[in-house]
Amino acid sequence: MALYNLEPTSETAIVIGDYLQQKGQYAEALKYLNAAIANEEDPDRKLSLTLSIAGSELGSGNARSAADYARRAISLNPESGYGYYILAQSYASGINGCSGFN
Repeated sequence: MALYNLEPTSETAIVIGDYLQQKGQYAEALKYLNAAIANEEDPDRKLSLTLSIAGSELGSGNARSAADYARRAISLNPESGYGYYILAQSYASGINGCSGFN
């Protein structure tokens, strides 16, 4: 999006990512939300963004992706209980498929 090219900040990426999610363009939104994480300097905000994506991925039925983001959140803050919760929920929801987890 042109706005992000003009001002490639975490805040801009979040706004665009949220807008794309509302439009149902989840894959494109994820690109911007990942850019927001990459551009974010505040560790707490980076953790919050990562957990938000993990929760969204879990809610969308993407258990493997949710587990990946949960692991990233745990690496950012091993004391984050929510990261472990999402990881456990990801494994529990993925058990029916029994594939895609390492």
